Amino acid sequence: MWVVVLMTLGMVLLGACAAPSPSLHLRYVDLSHTLTQDMPHLPNTTATHIERTRDGTPHTLTLALNNGTTLHLLAAPDPVTGAVDRGWTVERLSPRDLTLPAVVLDLREQAQDPPAYPITAADVQAWEQQHGQIPADALVLFLTGWDVHWGDPAAYLNLAPEQQLGVPHLHPTTLDLLRRRKVRGIGIDSPLISHEPPRAPPNGWLLLTNLTRLEQLPATGTTVWIGVLKLQGSPASPAMVRAVRPE
Repeated sequence: MWVVVLMTLGMVLLGACAAPSPSLHLRYVDLSHTLTQDMPHLPNTTATHIERTRDGTPHTLTLALNNGTTLHLLAAPDPVTGAVDRGWTVERLSPRDLTLPAVVLDLREQAQDPPAYPITAADVQAWEQQHGQIPADALVLFLTGWDVHWGDPAAYLNLAPEQQLGVPHLHPTTLDLLRRRKVRGIGIDSPLISHEPPRAPPNGWLLLTNLTRLEQLPATGTTVWIGVLKLQGSPASPAMVRAVRPE
């Protein structure tokens, strides 16, 4: 009798494995730009340079840390001394630090005009009215559609005569709101988080710039993995950012 029971149980388990639940179907999205020699680079930074062998294989790369899709670490100042922890650098990040639940705010309509659209706290609150309050420890991704300009460096940077970037960015009040929400990180598909230097919450912030394909992600339900160069003593690194979402 027990043999029959065990065989029946085994068949049930095999059947479950052979027919996975549709809820397990996932879609993977690359949120990173490809590194190329002619990609945009910020004013007063080194342009990307790739030396290749005769057959075209790259062998030497010169790259500013904020060229391409980039992770920036923003440590919080000490509440007493005001000093910033210079020891919080990319080689100290664990895989858990770089795996984050994400929410996506689609602001493409608002960011069409003006180009240098300041994303406001009201934009975030309007999203929360529809989807609920942004959870603590989330990565908040701002979809503006600015990545469509990536192939035209002049249009992507949209520099004013004083070399200020005329691109979508976060208003200081938005940073204040996200600080109160205790989010873990912020990402945007433009080269700029904010014109004002952000002030991080006590546990610091992970900031991602120059993202792409955010339109392929839902408002909630995405997990993001961030790959970085394990560069000693650096608060920033070129990043490979991948997302997984329910299909």
